Amino acid sequence: RKWLKTSVWSLEKGKGFDDGVYLTSALLRKMLPRGFTNFCFTKVGESPVNVVLRGFLKFTGLTAADEDEDSKATEDAAAFLFHGYTMEDAQRFLVTTKSNGENGKYTFRRVYGDWYCFAGSKNTGHTWRFGSNVAQLFPIPELDVIAGVAPKIIAFVDRRLKSLEEKQRLELLEAVHQGGVTIMI
Repeated sequence: RKWLKTSVWSLEKGKGFDDGVYLTSALLRKMLPRGFTNFCFTKVGESPVNVVLRGFLKFTGLTAADEDEDSKATEDAAAFLFHGYTMEDAQRFLVTTKSNGENGKYTFRRVYGDWYCFAGSKNTGHTWRFGSNVAQLFPIPELDVIAGVAPKIIAFVDRRLKSLEEKQRLELLEAVHQGGVTIMI
């Protein structure tokens, strides 16, 4: 195989370096998500609470156009979904232009009685207590498009959650919390 004859360390960043590293490990190919952040909350006298924000598996996609290389990763499109969900469970999919692996994700959890939101991109993971001023906590930079990805996702999630009627909002928060799911956008 070509990748076995080339030192992955000699590959330049942006020229397949990360894919080269993943190709050397069957474990990474099977388990690695596109973005993974673990948040650990602690409070005196209480058990620690861990929340994981993770993306789609790195080597999964619905069609061959979802991948950068001919990897046959899309032969098992069901691996695109977690927790036993199937394509029939999905309410809708949107067709977008390829974003070179960029994705947005979010989840909600009740931690020590307060609702927290968790959101980010493939390279970031952030949390805030629901009701906080996200524009102040995560300002969207004007001149750096890449650094603005996560703050834009956070602003979107916060805006959508706050736009719901209180009853709908609580139902959504509870459903996501109880299901332990991450929502991909």
